[in-house]
Amino acid sequence: MKVTPELQWEVERFLYDEANLLDCNRFEEWLALFTDDVRYWMPVRENLPGNISGMHDATLIQVSLIDDDKDFLNKRVDRLATGLAHAETPASRTTHLVGNVRIVNASEHELEVESAFALYQSRLGNVDHAFHGHREDRLRRVGDAWQIASRKVVLDVSVLPRTLSTFF
Repeated sequence: MKVTPELQWEVERFLYDEANLLDCNRFEEWLALFTDDVRYWMPVRENLPGNISGMHDATLIQVSLIDDDKDFLNKRVDRLATGLAHAETPASRTTHLVGNVRIVNASEHELEVESAFALYQSRLGNVDHAFHGHREDRLRRVGDAWQIASRKVVLDVSVLPRTLSTFF
């Protein structure tokens, strides 16, 4: 499949709309953007001598900060809806910025998409955190819409400032 300007814009718009759902705390709608067989994954990134990426060989077992399937994402969203999630009481205010969107591989029904992100999170009016890095998504055409079939989130940092309670 050829990557046209129209396809590029369609993918960018999809990712921007997804970010808006998160920033508006519309988690049920956000969850509907994922396929039933999704893998939502954030591997640990380390400071490794001689390895500027900080990532381990993909063929090896890797420790993950997040490694969720659709059922677990559902549980995380359900937990947030209870109002009892300690790390999200009160709920965070977030701003997701997505950029440098590139379609790196395209077939008729699936796309491999890379993007950069910055996530700003504020809680309690005075605690702010910033996360940034890149994402590797596999988008699958389901009917006339795209859905996220896999997402790999790679943070630029190796040490986290707080518990991860938000979505990327």
